[in-house]
Amino acid sequence: MTIQSISSMIDMNNIILALTKQQDARINSVQTEKKNTQNDISSIDILRSQIIDLQDSFQKIDSTNELTSQNEMIESLSTLSQKYNQMKDVVKSTDIHDLNVLLLNKRIREQLKPEDITQLGLSFDKTGKMIFDESKFSKNFDADNVSIKNIAQKSFQTLIDHHQIFEKASDIYTGTLTLYEKRLEKKSDNLDKQVENLQRQKDYMKQNYVAQFARLQSYLNVMSEKESTIGQIVKQQA
Repeated sequence: MTIQSISSMIDMNNIILALTKQQDARINSVQTEKKNTQNDISSIDILRSQIIDLQDSFQKIDSTNELTSQNEMIESLSTLSQKYNQMKDVVKSTDIHDLNVLLLNKRIREQLKPEDITQLGLSFDKTGKMIFDESKFSKNFDADNVSIKNIAQKSFQTLIDHHQIFEKASDIYTGTLTLYEKRLEKKSDNLDKQVENLQRQKDYMKQNYVAQFARLQSYLNVMSEKESTIGQIVKQQA
């Protein structure tokens, strides 16, 4: 095998790609962590909104009166169950360790008496998810709408009067979540810097490898010329 054939077999780009593969894996890992952090930041914004929406749902049901229609109550109770479950899911999926956040749904649930909310078609399954049975509510409403309206007012007025829950909720979206969001934003900035540093290291590695391959190619060219010269001398002597 000649020096020239060895030189032609060297694929610099593929070799450099293989040599920097581990660095690419580090960059991808940090970028994935960055993406997850951004998702958590987005979840905090969603959670803030859902806490406010949930409070609004309580207020709307509490404002039930003799003029409130069956359809209006169905809409309010359905929205309540949706907002409650959405908030529960966001808290579960977000890496938040503050007890005020983690226990918010539980505290709300503890204030809703099962014997009352059952009459409204509301219940909780084994996972803590709030279920609204519209047909059950409609049946009870048709039988005695005055009692159902009174139960709705009593149940949610008790909850609203329990100021600690809403003070905790207020603390969550104005205090705890804000601090947590700032930590995440700082983490996100640090991850950006890590990616920049890793990319800079990779660029330096590539430049270094290219320079080494250039020196190798130069050496092989010299060796190839010598090989050619030696071959000519041998032919002449023969």
